[in-house]
Amino acid sequence: MPIQSVIFDLDQTLVDSSALEAFRRAQLWDAVLSQLGQVTLYEGIAELWQQCRAANLRIAVVTASPRPICEAILAQFGLVADAIVAAGESRFPKPSRDPVLAALREIGRGAYSTVVIGDRCVDIVSGHKANARYTIGANWGTQDARALLLSNPTYVANTVEEARHLIAGLIVPDQHAQWLLQKQREANNNFQTQLWIDDSNDVPRGYLGCGNFPYYYCRNRFRGIWSVSYANMLVKNMKFVGLQTDLRHKFKLESCDQMATELGHLHRRLNLPNLTISFIPGSKGRDHPEFDPRFDFVGGYLRQAGFPVVQPIITATSHDAVHSDEGTYENRAPDVIRAHLGWQGFGDNIPANVLLVDDVITSGGHFRACVEVIREHHPDVNVIGAFWTAHLGE
Repeated sequence: MPIQSVIFDLDQTLVDSSALEAFRRAQLWDAVLSQLGQVTLYEGIAELWQQCRAANLRIAVVTASPRPICEAILAQFGLVADAIVAAGESRFPKPSRDPVLAALREIGRGAYSTVVIGDRCVDIVSGHKANARYTIGANWGTQDARALLLSNPTYVANTVEEARHLIAGLIVPDQHAQWLLQKQREANNNFQTQLWIDDSNDVPRGYLGCGNFPYYYCRNRFRGIWSVSYANMLVKNMKFVGLQTDLRHKFKLESCDQMATELGHLHRRLNLPNLTISFIPGSKGRDHPEFDPRFDFVGGYLRQAGFPVVQPIITATSHDAVHSDEGTYENRAPDVIRAHLGWQGFGDNIPANVLLVDDVITSGGHFRACVEVIREHHPDVNVIGAFWTAHLGE
């Protein structure tokens, strides 16, 4: 299906605003506005914009910058958008789907005929959640190429010129079907390459008797203060504890369903013999009023799809969770966490491989504690970590 609309991110996608990054991070918007002369248009963007106009595509800009700044930047370079969704103008920011859906409403186009282009993983995740037909990772401006690739964009453009070729192909996809398929496979290969974490910049590996543990990220890894990190935004819908009549409970189920779908894809890709899925237990036991059944829902969706799910480890004693912005990992040490864990076993079928799942990894201590418990009882079981996202601190 030919595309009918394009949704662009602004900063580091249409324009290079890296010179003002310190002001943007501090949300000193008056300072940003007074120094827009330092913002430059990426080479080829004017031509890409004109290409979209010539094909009668509707154009929207979805940005984390305030509207006055976005409008000033677009006007500075003569770019006229059909719609702008700026900071604070949707119910939730990216990576929620809300900003993309708001843009689609304004331009009167459907998600299935839309391509979302952005330099950050949250741009791509937002497009995916809104069911955009295509997403393009703008690798020419990204500040975290790995996170961008881990968001699994349909295509990756290393230059604006590559993005222009992709847009040209998507305008008449029947004429470029083989080439588009090749580019999609290239993007997927990049995604697959990044899935297994193997460099020193990521979460430290656990060292028990058997060496490194493989960590797998279904989604993205994020830095920053936990309370405002995108990793937190990505999983917060899953952690609602309240009445099932509350709208947030619906968001919770949708997130759990999505996580189950991605874990199912991972299970099939690994294709390991006798592989079962287990969950790292939360900080609260089932008898605690704050117990969160999110993994009950995820496990239920997985079982419905035919995947084996067993819970060998439970929380025997409720405790307070400690995240990476609280100054220390002391209470995340495996030996401390293990004091709260209980063993109930795998039952009669001892798996050869276990996919040990959590929604977010911070220090990795909880994961290592659970691995120790499993290997104490079954030393030959191969344990693989699977995390929907990762939070790596600042």
